Amino acid sequence: VVGGSGATRLDELLLGPSYVLAHEISHRWTMNASRPAGYILQEGWATFAEGEVIGAVYGEELQRAFWERQRASYMSGLDRGGFAGFEGRQSILTSPDNGRIHYVKGSWVFRSLERALGSATFDRGIRDYVAIRRQGKAAGYEEFVASMSRAAGRDMAPFIMPWLEGK
Repeated sequence: VVGGSGATRLDELLLGPSYVLAHEISHRWTMNASRPAGYILQEGWATFAEGEVIGAVYGEELQRAFWERQRASYMSGLDRGGFAGFEGRQSILTSPDNGRIHYVKGSWVFRSLERALGSATFDRGIRDYVAIRRQGKAAGYEEFVASMSRAAGRDMAPFIMPWLEGK
């Protein structure tokens, strides 16, 4: 597994906790997501899954630290590059490159959906979305919203779209 993260240890002081192996393996489910907003479906998903694996393997305390790192990175850009943060500056839908907003804000989209829908419904929605990609069909954010809506039995666009459109 080759990862682009600079974090090399679970307790890396600047970027940790992280679990690069879990992140990179998680790409298998969504890596060929199509544009626009394809990067949230790739990197946001992988970051969300990384946080889930950290919790399962290392416990809730490290999982909380992981999610705090994502929050802080989005809000104030606490990283080694001195990044200014995304809050009020950029939306996911207007970011065509594979920028960090897809990792940090994108992961919160998945986390919030799981909490709002419950694990079983969230899992059904993810599986539905992944099945579209397995069939070789284009699958961007519209298909993702449709998959989550089918799983929930209601339109999830009012919940998901503000996350994607908002700054």
